[in-house]
Amino acid sequence: MSSNNNIVNNIGEQIKQLRQSKKISVEKLSELSGLSSLTITKIENGKSNPTINTLWKLTKCLEAPLMSLFKNRGSNVVFSTENHGYFLEDENHKWEVEPIVGQFDFEVYKVRLKANSKYYLDSQTSNTLEVITVLSGTLNLRVEHDSYIVHEHNTIYFINNNSHEYINDTNEDILMNIVVKYENL
Repeated sequence: MSSNNNIVNNIGEQIKQLRQSKKISVEKLSELSGLSSLTITKIENGKSNPTINTLWKLTKCLEAPLMSLFKNRGSNVVFSTENHGYFLEDENHKWEVEPIVGQFDFEVYKVRLKANSKYYLDSQTSNTLEVITVLSGTLNLRVEHDSYIVHEHNTIYFINNNSHEYINDTNEDILMNIVVKYENL
């Protein structure tokens, strides 16, 4: 079995455990998330490779951080190298997220936004701090009605109470690190 299949199976197991620990039926989670019961069952059984959008919907409904779906990699030291991680994609294959670490009340992700594309996010958990450092490229970030240009090696942070949009108006992919800090975990 490949490493990606193991990850998909682990994600499904974690979703099922979270759902059952909160005494939520598949049908109720379907109602809360807007996903079909069949989709949720396939994910829980490792028969579907969910998009990042689907995982965010599920973890938001289960009141759990996204990183709770990824089991500890079994070491006190995790070394993430370029092109060797497991990237989750959105349904348009424009937004790729590699979960790096999730400890206590924060999570770290490596994110790639493809050239000439956008990614829109509704607000996540209330009063969540999001810190974005652009590693390569130039990001146009819209938070509510304001736009910010974030150049390579620059950092921006904001309280994630509202929707926001990541925009790449260039012909090159943008690579960034995103740190999410939760107020109440």
